[in-house]
Amino acid sequence: MTETTPTAEPTPKPNFFKRLGGAISSVWQAVKPQPQDWKGAAAGLLCAAGLAFLAFLLLESNPAQAWYVFPGLLLAMLLLTFLSTMLVDLLLGWANAVPRHFRLAAFAALILFALALMNVSNQPAPLIAAFALCLLAPSLLGAALHTLFSGRFASHPLPRKITTLLALALGLAGIGLVLFTLLVPGKPVPAPVNAAAQSPAPAALSLPNPSQPGSYPVLTLTYGSGQDLHRPEFGENVDLTTHSVDGSAFIPGWNGPLGWFQKQYWGFDVKTLPLNGRVWYPDGPGPFPLVLVVHGNHAAEDFSDPGYEYLGQLLASRGYILASVDENFLNGNWTCFFEAPYCKDENDGRGWLLLEHIRQFKQWNSAANNPFQGKVDMDAIALIGHSRGGEAVSEAAVFNQLPYNPENANIKFDYGYNIRSVIAIAPVDSQYWPTGIATPIQDVNYLILQGSHDADVSSFDGFRTFKRLKFTTGEDLFKAGLFIYGANHGQFNSEWGPFDRGAVSNQLLNTAALLPTAEQQQIAKVYISAFLDASLRGGTGYRALFADYRVGRQWLPDSIYLNLYETARDQAVANFEEDINLTTASLPGSRIASTSLTVWREQLMRGKLFNDLNTSAVILGWSKQDGDSNALYTIQLSQGSELQTDENSRLVLSLADTGENPNPNGSSAEETTQPNSSGEETTPQSESEPQTPQPIDFSVVLRSGDESASLPLSTVTALQPQFAVQLTKFAFIEGAPEKEPVFQTIEIPLQAFLAVNPRLDPANLSAISLVFDRTPAGVIALEELSLRNP
Repeated sequence: MTETTPTAEPTPKPNFFKRLGGAISSVWQAVKPQPQDWKGAAAGLLCAAGLAFLAFLLLESNPAQAWYVFPGLLLAMLLLTFLSTMLVDLLLGWANAVPRHFRLAAFAALILFALALMNVSNQPAPLIAAFALCLLAPSLLGAALHTLFSGRFASHPLPRKITTLLALALGLAGIGLVLFTLLVPGKPVPAPVNAAAQSPAPAALSLPNPSQPGSYPVLTLTYGSGQDLHRPEFGENVDLTTHSVDGSAFIPGWNGPLGWFQKQYWGFDVKTLPLNGRVWYPDGPGPFPLVLVVHGNHAAEDFSDPGYEYLGQLLASRGYILASVDENFLNGNWTCFFEAPYCKDENDGRGWLLLEHIRQFKQWNSAANNPFQGKVDMDAIALIGHSRGGEAVSEAAVFNQLPYNPENANIKFDYGYNIRSVIAIAPVDSQYWPTGIATPIQDVNYLILQGSHDADVSSFDGFRTFKRLKFTTGEDLFKAGLFIYGANHGQFNSEWGPFDRGAVSNQLLNTAALLPTAEQQQIAKVYISAFLDASLRGGTGYRALFADYRVGRQWLPDSIYLNLYETARDQAVANFEEDINLTTASLPGSRIASTSLTVWREQLMRGKLFNDLNTSAVILGWSKQDGDSNALYTIQLSQGSELQTDENSRLVLSLADTGENPNPNGSSAEETTQPNSSGEETTPQSESEPQTPQPIDFSVVLRSGDESASLPLSTVTALQPQFAVQLTKFAFIEGAPEKEPVFQTIEIPLQAFLAVNPRLDPANLSAISLVFDRTPAGVIALEELSLRNP
C-alpha cells in the first residue's frame, strides 16, 4: 500500500474590511502629522486667534482715546483665556493622542475666537461652522508652512508632500474665504415692487424744498464744563461754561472696580454730570425756536454728538437754534462686557438730562452779555433723538409735564417748558417702564423715521410709541412716520455710518444693500425740516408730505416709503381696541359684518421679533375662485353717530400686508364664512404663491341711504407688499424672520367718491365696505379706519 504525503492547507486571504483597514493604516502612517507639524499647527492657530482677538479689540474700541482698553480688557481677557485653557487641559489631559502644545493652543484659540465672534449669530449652525473653519484653516496652514520651511520637505515621501501641499491649499482657501466674507461689503439686492409707483402720483407741492439752506449765516459754539479730559471743545477751548448736575436719581452709580475706571476716564461721576453741547445758530436778532438733538448708545469713546452737523447747518440757516447734546458718558464701553449696572436702564437719565439743557438755555436767554440773550424762543421747543435718544426724547416730553418723578415723589420736577414737537430717529422703545408701564406720552407733535435695513433696531420698535401717543387737549396736533426702504440705523449720524453692530458682526452686514449715506441724510433733512416748519411755525402746507411722500418726491431719493399720519382731528370708526367682539366697532352703535372671508380675526400685532406693536388690528383674508362671490367686510354706522363729515373730509385707512396664506385650511372662500379662531398664529405663504409679492388692491365703498360710491384703493395707492429684508451677507446667519407687517396710512378724499356718485351724502354716511374684488387672494391687517376733517 502506497503512503501519501498530506498537503498543507492554503492560507486564507484577509477579508475586505481587514484589507481596507490595512490600506488606511498605511496611508495614515505615510501622511500623519509629525511632531514638528503639530508645532506649526499650534503656532498658526494661536497667530490667527490672536489676530482675530486684536481685530475685535480695535473694532470695539478707540485705543487712541480709551487708554484703559488694552491694559484693562486685554489683561482680563488673556487671564481668562489662560486660566480656562489650563483648566480644560487638566480636565481633558487624557486626550494624549494630541500633543499637549497643540491641545493648549487649540483651547486658547477656541476662547479667543469665541470672544472675537461674540454676537455674530444666535444660530448654532453658523456658529459651529465659523468655529470649525477658524480652528481648522490656520492649523492646516501653520502645519504646512512649518513643514515647507523646516528644510526637510524635499526628503519626505510623495504622499506626505501631497498632504502638505493639500493642507497649504486648504488652509489658504479657508483663511481667504474668511477674509473675503469679512471684507467684501456684500451685494446689492433687487428692489421690491413699489406699490405707490404703480398708481397716479398726486400733484407735487409747490413749496420750497425744506432741505435747502435758508438765508441766515450760521454761527457755531460749544458749551460745557471747561474741564473735559478728552475733548478740548468742552474743556479749555469751550465758549460757554456750564455747571454740573446730579443724575444719581436716574442713572445707576459708577461703583466698584468698573465704576472706578469710568470715573478715571471721564473725570467725574453721576453726581457731577456735565452739560456739554455744540450749537449751530442763526446770525440774526431772533428769537428762534430751540431744537435739541441727542444721540443714542454707541461706543462711548467714539463721540457721537458731532454726527448731526448736517442737521445743525441746515436748521440754523433756516432760523433754528440747534444744540447737539453730549451724552457719550452714558454710552457703552468695555466695562459693559462685564454687565456693569450703568450700561442699561439709563434712558430716563438721558431724557432728564435734556430738560437740564433746556433749563440752561432758558437762563442764557435772560442773561446779559450772552450770545443767546433774547434769541431763544422758549415757546417753540423741539427734541430730536436717535436710537436710545429716540426713546429719551419721549421720556423728556413726559417728565416735562409731570410735577414729580413718577417713581420717586421726593424728586420734584419744575420744568413745564413748551416742548411742542418730538422727533424720534430709529428709536428703541420701553427700555424705561415708569411704574411698570410703557411711557404714556401725550399732547406733542411727533415724527418717527425708521429704516427697513436697520440692523440694530431691526423691528419697527418706535411704532409702539407712535400708537401710544394720545391727543387730549383739542389742539391741532399731529403725529407722522416714515418707513424708508434701504435705510439703516447708523447713517442718520455721520459718525456712525453703515455699520449698525459691533466688531466682527459689522463685517457680516450686507452694506451694499443700503441707501448711500448722502441719500439717507437727505431724507432726514427733508422730513425733519418740514416737520419743524409745520409743528413749530404753523406751516400747514408741508403737512401733505406726511400723509403721502409723493407730494415731495422731487426732494427725495428714489426708494420705497411708507407714510404714517394721524391728527387730533381724526374720528375713529374702528381701531379694534374696544373689545374682543368681531362684530363691534369703536364708533358707538356701529356693527360689523362680513361675507366670504377665509380669514377674519382680531389680534394684537407683533413685529418680526415677536415684539408687541402696541396696537390691535382685524386680519382679513380672501381667496376668490372662478364663480365665487366677492369677499366683503362692512362697517354699518349708526344713524345717531357723532361723526362730523362733509365733502372736504377724508377716509383714512391704516393697512399692512400680513404675508399670510389666504387659505389657511385649504378651503375655498365660500366654505369659510365664519370668523377664524386661529388667534395670533399666522400661516406661512403657500408654495403656489408667486416668488415676488405683488401689491394688494380692493375696492372701498361708501354708502349714504340708497346711494353708494366705489373706488379702487389704487386710486390713491395699492397696498405695499411686505419687504423681504436680508441684513447680513448670508441668510443663514440671521435667526429673525425677514419680514414683518409695516402699516401705512392711505387717505382717500371724499370728493373722489363724490366724483363717482354726486348724490352720495358725505355728511350722512351709513356704511363703509371693503370689497375684495381686485386682487384674487390676500390677507391684510386693518389697524384703524377713521374719518379726518381738514
